[in-house]
Amino acid sequence: MNYRITELPQFHLTGPMLRTSVADNEGEKSIPKFWQSLMASGEFKTICALAQPQVFPDGTTFGVNAPDPENEDGFLYYVAVETDPHATSDYPVITVASGQWAVFSAVGEPSVAIPAVFRYVNSEFFANSEFSSRREEPELEVYNDAPMDDNYVTEVWFPIQPKT
Repeated sequence: MNYRITELPQFHLTGPMLRTSVADNEGEKSIPKFWQSLMASGEFKTICALAQPQVFPDGTTFGVNAPDPENEDGFLYYVAVETDPHATSDYPVITVASGQWAVFSAVGEPSVAIPAVFRYVNSEFFANSEFSSRREEPELEVYNDAPMDDNYVTEVWFPIQPKT
């Protein structure tokens, strides 16, 4: 699977949160439902209206997989947009630290393509590359504003550091 390495400055995201788990593939089931709920209720448009792009292009939205400090098998999932750290919102602000990222392309319907990338990265990439995960940082699904079709590309960003 092809990837690129890039570096980003610190940036901030905001959006609603879902607490989920890797146990029994709960996240693969609950995350698409979370997105559908946000779309159906109109809340996704409210989230997008909060966007204040600093690093990524205008129109970019994110799925954010962050560690859950209360559950080692769980994670926090946010549907988010980039924001100014001082902006006011009803949603939490996630600070993403500067650093290196491995960026993979997930081609196709996101609920199928993205889990395949996660499986590859966690089972093969980290085991066979010179990089390890910066586990304290979130992993990002980066969505552009192109229409979703069979060839839609979601970038999946993994925070990395050289293995020691």
